[in-house]
Amino acid sequence: MFNVPLALAVMQVLAVDLGTDIVPALALGTESPDPGVMALPPRKPGDRLIDRGLLLRALVWLGSLQTLLCFTGFFFLFWTFGYRDLLHLPRPDLLPYAERLLTRDGMIYVLATSIFHAGVVTTQIGNALACRTERISVFKIGLFSNRFLLAGFLVELALICILIYGQPFQTIFELGPLPLPYWAFIIWYAPIMFLAEEGRKAIMRRRK
Repeated sequence: MFNVPLALAVMQVLAVDLGTDIVPALALGTESPDPGVMALPPRKPGDRLIDRGLLLRALVWLGSLQTLLCFTGFFFLFWTFGYRDLLHLPRPDLLPYAERLLTRDGMIYVLATSIFHAGVVTTQIGNALACRTERISVFKIGLFSNRFLLAGFLVELALICILIYGQPFQTIFELGPLPLPYWAFIIWYAPIMFLAEEGRKAIMRRRK
């Protein structure tokens, strides 16, 4: 719609859905119920498992925040390489991966998709931590009490590093060797996601 290069290639989307997200998602399944859940009134028979509140929280709130953060990194990388008109970027995404690597614009674009992909991973770490509870603060149950989830984060980070820096995965998933200083930028995505959701839960508790 805005003629901006695609931030993720098809293979990178598959790598998120079928790779980096799987282990943390399984670890969330081992989470204990929220303390005090049995004191709440039972759900009404007509209540939906995925209701409007859950959709708004997942798509409008957390999804939009995650998208904003990832695109911030995407445009930040272009900006650091001297691009100032960020809404009129070149379109190397329309070329095959091998041809992208032959031009400066193409190589920078590959790095931009890499920082976006790595940003998805770091935002999902903060998101997974925050979503361990539905109402109460995660600090009350212990920030690091789910050891399976912590292991999932390590696996997730190891996988994204293998994809970005290792061959033949780098070529298969159309990624590039992201310079290490950019990790200092995107590592903040995790606490931003976590604290934003913790703040939302705190506001909702006060309203009740």
